[in-house]
Amino acid sequence: MNRRTSALWLFALFAVGLAWTGGQLAQERKKQVIGQTARVRIEEVALEFVARVDTGAASTSLHAEAVQMENGMVAFIAVNQDGARVPLRLPLAKTARVRSSGGTRERVYVEMTIHHEGRSKQVCINLNDRSSLTYPLLLGRNWLEDEYVVDVSQTHATSDDSRMTRMPSIRQSSVQ
Repeated sequence: MNRRTSALWLFALFAVGLAWTGGQLAQERKKQVIGQTARVRIEEVALEFVARVDTGAASTSLHAEAVQMENGMVAFIAVNQDGARVPLRLPLAKTARVRSSGGTRERVYVEMTIHHEGRSKQVCINLNDRSSLTYPLLLGRNWLEDEYVVDVSQTHATSDDSRMTRMPSIRQSSVQ
């Protein structure tokens, strides 16, 4: 190879590398920055939630009461932090053994669509008793992946927000 051919090959490799890096950077720029908490709406229940963002959780988890499975369907009552209760019946997406601080349990999953600041994403959500926890909805990695970058220094739902309180109405309520 002569000098000119070598220079052209080097330039071509540089251009390909630059294009690949530029594509990666452009893809990264599309990700939205999200803080420790987020206000979201779940389409199927038509309710808003103040949700906890948890990069340590593999999947998204929703507080649900009276969960019953029958013929491939899951009936349950979704409850948000305001105590609003919505009965639902959705197809069973899967069941899985989930390990948490409370031990290992079998969890039921359904597909739901979560909206946040102009974006929508359908994810598999496990239904769980979160009544003793501050947030009725936990956004896990399955919701975050490919869409969000977490900045723990940011809090989109502040502590003075009246909707960010423990869920006493849920713990004290009865299934209706």
